[in-house]
Amino acid sequence: MLTAAHCIKDAAAPFDLLAIGGRTDMGSTKETARHVASVKVHPKFVQSTLTHVAAVITISSSMPYAPLPVAGPNDSALYSFGKTAKTVGWGRTGTDTSGTRLKSAVLTLAPLTSCEPFTDPTDSDAQKVCGVTAAGAHDSICRCDSGGLLVAGGKVIGVVSEGNKFCDYQFSVSVFTRVSAVAGALTPVRSGRGRRPAQARTRGVQAQLPCRGRPVQTFRRLRVRRLRARSGY
Repeated sequence: MLTAAHCIKDAAAPFDLLAIGGRTDMGSTKETARHVASVKVHPKFVQSTLTHVAAVITISSSMPYAPLPVAGPNDSALYSFGKTAKTVGWGRTGTDTSGTRLKSAVLTLAPLTSCEPFTDPTDSDAQKVCGVTAAGAHDSICRCDSGGLLVAGGKVIGVVSEGNKFCDYQFSVSVFTRVSAVAGALTPVRSGRGRRPAQARTRGVQAQLPCRGRPVQTFRRLRVRRLRARSGY
């Protein structure tokens, strides 16, 4: 399962974490739970520049949900400026309002300069993806959405890394790690506990560690709701 590196790099020992699937509401008890067998953070992850912001989580056994494939080197067309993609997450819906339901937003892919001030002139389109809201709308990621996925053409093309951290209308932009640039370095590692890991090659079900120590979440169904705000620091 794919997530953001800064969501998981300082987490507890892997086996103390749970991956929960099939839930779109924090208040629901309908779920599938699995222990986390191992975690691998991208070896080139840099916190200060938020580059290579990706990690893969291997669970102790598979879940009954179909994974989404991840974008690869031959999927550059999915990243074309002007195309749309859907992002999902559990982030805040306002500056002081925590998210309780899985939300989604459709964004338009744009040059990284469109995502300033959350991108720098030195950032590369080969490593990061910018998503902007439609004209007249204010949809974006928000704090605690980090680790959420960006999906286009039936494939995972990005992982939420940063963006509209204030959950307001001033900078309604979303920045993602480009999955095609990082997936090759995230071959899962096997657990030392002798458990057989799932086929977790950056599985398409979402893996995300939201704010306030909530367990790692994985999801099959995406409830379409507007997402106003930004990435989960």
